[in-house]
Amino acid sequence: MKHLILVWIGMLFYTLSSQAQQTRPTTSRTPAHAVGSDIRREQAEANRTAKQIHDIEHAGDKIAITYDRTPNGEYIFTCHNNSYANYVVELSFPTLENLRSDVPVPYRMDVPPGTRRMVTLGIVTKGVAVHFNHRFRYFKGYLSDKKVDTAYTYLLPIPPGRETHIYELNYIASEFNNQPQPKGWYALSLHVHSGDTIYAARRGIVTETRDDAELQDSGYTFAGKDNYVEVSHEDCTFGRYTAFRDSSIFVKPGEFVEAGQPIGIAGGDKYAGGPQVRFAVYYHLEQEIQVNGEPKTIYLAYIPLKFWTKHQGSIHLTNHSKYVSEHPSSLITKEMSKKEAKKWEENHKAG
Repeated sequence: MKHLILVWIGMLFYTLSSQAQQTRPTTSRTPAHAVGSDIRREQAEANRTAKQIHDIEHAGDKIAITYDRTPNGEYIFTCHNNSYANYVVELSFPTLENLRSDVPVPYRMDVPPGTRRMVTLGIVTKGVAVHFNHRFRYFKGYLSDKKVDTAYTYLLPIPPGRETHIYELNYIASEFNNQPQPKGWYALSLHVHSGDTIYAARRGIVTETRDDAELQDSGYTFAGKDNYVEVSHEDCTFGRYTAFRDSSIFVKPGEFVEAGQPIGIAGGDKYAGGPQVRFAVYYHLEQEIQVNGEPKTIYLAYIPLKFWTKHQGSIHLTNHSKYVSEHPSSLITKEMSKKEAKKWEENHKAG
């Protein structure tokens, strides 16, 4: 029987870069003053109200930028990361009059979950009006890719002892939009049995999940809105597992998972190829590519992964081949501290 080569849109991967390029402009104008006492009370109150409204409007954003004005006229810009993943955030000032930044701008920095101070604007000449507006954009990942471990050996994310038939997934943007692939493009479909448990291929923090796709039709070759789990790894990479049954994901954003830990029940029953789990690992890397003769920047790169298999050990998988899953304790505990590994071994003693 001739197998259908699945084509995957990778939408949940690829659109990360396009969504990240959203900008949010904000403009502020203040009258000339030396110590602030000459600002009319009504104007000052209006400025405070406008700022409060802006902060509330963006409180639910993954990334939000706010600023405060100090008594001596400085503007302190703060970045709020309301997600569970690290983001690279770039802050720029298209207009900057009579103000000087304490760091070169545009300014980029890593912003982990929480709040980080970014830029302070100071007045150049007192008594002269100031004028600025700012924009920001953000990209999931880290500024540096030096930590990325391209040789790391992952577990097959399927039950130990289970055989799977794997297929490498094509980059749908190349298929239909003639767009070059991002560096290292590599994503797999691992065929499983309906109802199989899916396991974490590597330890990390769950950054995003979706479990309410409710796919209505059947015969999909890809489904950009399918259920998924995303996990952030120690080396600044992200693993994405796709095609879970609705309401069958066991983990939540912010939760820490160990390699070999169950994370959900396999879906994919509505795909033309049958039940499966799709898996890829990516990281932040700025690349310029040519699209129809025009330069375009993308911000994700992928890793051609190595997996542990029962009979061949650590290998790069061959397309259209079958492999048996094995989850050795040495790989499960590989990134644990000695104390964590000892505790895990005690909790998983045979018998």
